[in-house]
Amino acid sequence: MHPQMQRVLIKYLKHYFDNQKIQGLITTHSNEIIKVSEIKKVRVIRIGVTSLLNNIFDLNKFIKTLPDKDEIQFYSLLFRINYSDLIFANKIIMYEGDTEKMFLERILNLEKYINLNEQYISFVQVGGAYSHKYKPLLDFLGIKTLIFTDIDYKKSFTTIDKILDSEITNEGLKLYYNESKGALKVKNLYEWQQDNPNIRIFYQTQKDGYGRTLEEAILNKCLSINIVDVKSRRYWKVMKKRKKLKYSIPQHDTTNNDEVSDNLSCRDIAKATSDNKTDFMYSIVLQNDDKVAKFIPNYIEEGLDWLMQ
Repeated sequence: MHPQMQRVLIKYLKHYFDNQKIQGLITTHSNEIIKVSEIKKVRVIRIGVTSLLNNIFDLNKFIKTLPDKDEIQFYSLLFRINYSDLIFANKIIMYEGDTEKMFLERILNLEKYINLNEQYISFVQVGGAYSHKYKPLLDFLGIKTLIFTDIDYKKSFTTIDKILDSEITNEGLKLYYNESKGALKVKNLYEWQQDNPNIRIFYQTQKDGYGRTLEEAILNKCLSINIVDVKSRRYWKVMKKRKKLKYSIPQHDTTNNDEVSDNLSCRDIAKATSDNKTDFMYSIVLQNDDKVAKFIPNYIEEGLDWLMQ
C-alpha cells in the first residue's frame, strides 16, 4: 500500500472507531501510519535484553510526564514531521544539516561500518539548538543515540589559548553540559566525561585541529594541519587540485601587504566556502572508499565507533 493510501486508511479508521465507539488495535512497521496517529495513542514494542523479552513503551504515559503545554506541543508536532520513524530504529544518529547527513551516509557504506549499515539507523536533523529537546523521549525509549554537533566557539579566535578560553555558543551542547556542570568554555568541554550510557554527543576537539565546524575538521584531517596554521594561496590551489576538493579560496586582499593577504588558514577557506557546502561535500563523497576514509574527522570516527559497540 503506497504512503498516501496508508494515511487515508488510518484517518478513516480513526474516524470510524471514534464515531462507532469501537476500541481497535493496529500493529504496524509503517512510518506513514505513525505520522498520522496521535502520539498519545501509540504503544511501542521493542526487544529487551534477550529476544524472548519485549518491552512495551506507552507514549501516553510519556506525554503525561512532560512539564508544560509547550513541550507537549513540540512532541505532538515533531512526531508528525521529523522523528516518527525513530521509534522503529535500532539506533539513532542526530546531525545538524544536510551536508552532515550526506557525509555520514557515505561513511556508513565503508567496509569498516558495514555492521551499522545493516541496522535500522534513524537520522534526525536537529540543527545546533534542538538536540536536547529530544532527550526526554530518548531516555524514555532507551534507544542508543549518537549526536554529532559543531562546537561553535567564536570564529574570531585564532590562537590556541584564546580558543581554549572561549565560551561555547552551541545551545544544545550548553544545555546537555549544564545538567551537571556550569559555565561552559572550550577547555571544559574538551575534558568533559559523559556518563549517559545511551546518549553521547561528539564534537570537534583538539584532535580535530581545534576546528569549530565539520568543514574545518575535514580540512584539518586531510591536510594534517590545525586551525592556527596558515598556508600560502598557492598551497591551497595545489591541495585543491591534488585532493580533488571543491572549496573556494578568498580573493586577494589588495588593502593589505602581500605577506598577510597571501597566507590563509583552513578557517578562511571554510568561510569562503560557506555558500557552497554542498559542492564541497559532493567532491568528497564521490571519491573512492580509501580516499573518503582519509577525510573522516576524529570526532566522527570516535562517535561511530561508540555506536557500533
